[in-house]
Amino acid sequence: MNEQEDRSILSKLPETFDEFFDDISFDCNYIDRIAKALGVYRECDSCDGSATSAEEFEEALAEHYHVESDLCRSGDLMESYGDAFSGIPPSLSCPYHTSRR
Repeated sequence: MNEQEDRSILSKLPETFDEFFDDISFDCNYIDRIAKALGVYRECDSCDGSATSAEEFEEALAEHYHVESDLCRSGDLMESYGDAFSGIPPSLSCPYHTSRR
């Protein structure tokens, strides 16, 4: 993705941090695109899957919205989009390969 695409993705996010979590209805590919735009997307060291941690994603999202994060929303992300996140930061494996270790 380039800088223009990053800005486009981020400009389409809900207006506030809380609204993002109130209406978690994105698909995993879109979450990956948001993670890339926020600069926290990681590729799995074993496949081409995402190894982004929910905690890193939440911190970057909070920074984007200029709010403090206490990382209490990471569980919501894992519950809704577990396939998009690795569970243990700073893992460089996707959820599938993390579970195989």
